[in-house]
Amino acid sequence: MPKMGVFLQSRWAPLQRRGIGYKSGGGKMVWNEELGKEIPVGWESKCLEDVVKQICVGFVGQCYDYYCEKNEGIPMLRTTDLTEKGMSYKNLKYISREFHDKNKKSQLKKGYILVARHGANGMPVIFDRDFEANCLNVIIIKPNGLVMGSKLLHVYLNSEASIEQIQTSLGGSVQDVLNTKRVANLQLAFPSKTRIVSNISVLLNKLQLTIELKRKAVENLEILLELTLSKIVKN
Repeated sequence: MPKMGVFLQSRWAPLQRRGIGYKSGGGKMVWNEELGKEIPVGWESKCLEDVVKQICVGFVGQCYDYYCEKNEGIPMLRTTDLTEKGMSYKNLKYISREFHDKNKKSQLKKGYILVARHGANGMPVIFDRDFEANCLNVIIIKPNGLVMGSKLLHVYLNSEASIEQIQTSLGGSVQDVLNTKRVANLQLAFPSKTRIVSNISVLLNKLQLTIELKRKAVENLEILLELTLSKIVKN
């Protein structure tokens, strides 16, 4: 899990590679009242809602009547699809086109971040696919790409500072429901110079694109393997 004590500043990269954090490497710190902890000089505390486009909840209610076969519908992502390793697309449910078109608020776009409201409260996962999808009873965070990309935002949401605030607001109970207000009010430390955040976001987005290209290459090789094995068996 990423630690907020190791800050993403280029001039400290050599120290970070040796496992030395910003503070222990000689970086100057200052006390921040909102966070109740020290942060680097030149950084500031902001609410999550101030750095994203929108925070809302996916469809809430029963949708059994709209479930359909894979070849007829749109993927419906649920809390069970959000895992510690990222979004799982293995056991998706599918809902009708009619339901999807009607419920626009819960429609997903690539780069949106989903957060579980029950069970694994506060676990953020990036929706990283190009296909259409909807979601059921999860919090949707829509990043503002001009301020911070989804990959960097995901790092912040997965930080100890973020998780600690969520757990505190829930009183340590896994039975409580995480709501949009609690997520919107998360206080996190950001560089005051937006250029720094922008440069980091660009770098992370490039890395994410490389990962996606590699994943697609692996998927194509798996298809080729299945076709080859099928021909061998037939012959």
